[in-house]
Amino acid sequence: MLMKTIIFILASSCAAAESFQLPLKCHLGHTCFVETHQEVAEKKDVPCGVSPLLKFRISAFQRKASPFSLIYPAATGTISSLETNHPDFLSQKINGQGKPACGNRVVIDHGHGWQTTYCHLRKDSSDHLKIGQKVTLDHAIGAIGLSGDTTFPHLGFFITKNKLFVNPHYGIQTNPQKCNRTAAPLWDQKTQEQLKKSHDPQLISMGVADIEPDLPSLILNTSALTSSPNPEALYVYALLGNSSPKDRVIITVQDQEGQLLAHNITPSFGGMSVAQRLHNFRIARPGQAWPVGSVHFNYTYLAFDGKRHKPLFSRILTINFQESNRTAI
Repeated sequence: MLMKTIIFILASSCAAAESFQLPLKCHLGHTCFVETHQEVAEKKDVPCGVSPLLKFRISAFQRKASPFSLIYPAATGTISSLETNHPDFLSQKINGQGKPACGNRVVIDHGHGWQTTYCHLRKDSSDHLKIGQKVTLDHAIGAIGLSGDTTFPHLGFFITKNKLFVNPHYGIQTNPQKCNRTAAPLWDQKTQEQLKKSHDPQLISMGVADIEPDLPSLILNTSALTSSPNPEALYVYALLGNSSPKDRVIITVQDQEGQLLAHNITPSFGGMSVAQRLHNFRIARPGQAWPVGSVHFNYTYLAFDGKRHKPLFSRILTINFQESNRTAI
């Protein structure tokens, strides 16, 4: 079952604007990620089916917010609604009570029935706003948080026309029963260019730990090497976006002299295509001790194109083993 751990992006247009920008000043595929929200496909007011979603992962969430986490209007407008006091919390329930789905939110009115809604904002990050206040494209309206129905920091953003969703990829639909995929998109030109490869598999975060990490530990950045100088095994972990069931991974481990310590080709992921996948791979200690010096972990992602697997991206992680301690690079 797909967790709601994504940035929700549906868009539309107001009469005074023919294009919209992303509500984050980020680099798609690097500091933010587009996903597919499967539940949206069930909404009857989305005539073109599954709508696009943007996911933005923040490192060190509980520390000072990154500039990439700031949220901006997708178009100029007027603040029409605000909620700012919901707590940021990983679990979907607090003290047994369900969390409000949208959490802290800002709603901007663009006129002529068009509205944008920004969900899951960081607590108090929108306190500087007032209802009735006009905002422009460069006016930060909040920061990505964990409020509402969330399992990691993300923005939930959608735009409606008279309370109905509009798919920004295909523009305004005149027939709600049939999708016109040739209609003009509502994104501005820069955003359209960024979105062309936004549904490719993406590496959101990666690391090496000596305790198998889980999703909450990754969110709070607590998955790391402990003080043990010679663990029995290490885990290479990767948080992946848009991975497909037939994709797979190659992991090789080498010492600083280039000697191969391990070489593994993982089976295909299996299951179904998911917006987010945590992939852990256990590397057993070679013999009685890890070699002193640098150990390199090479992670290569192979995407299946329908005929064969092709390398999509590679990352190298290096661990320094010393006699009494070690450090991660």
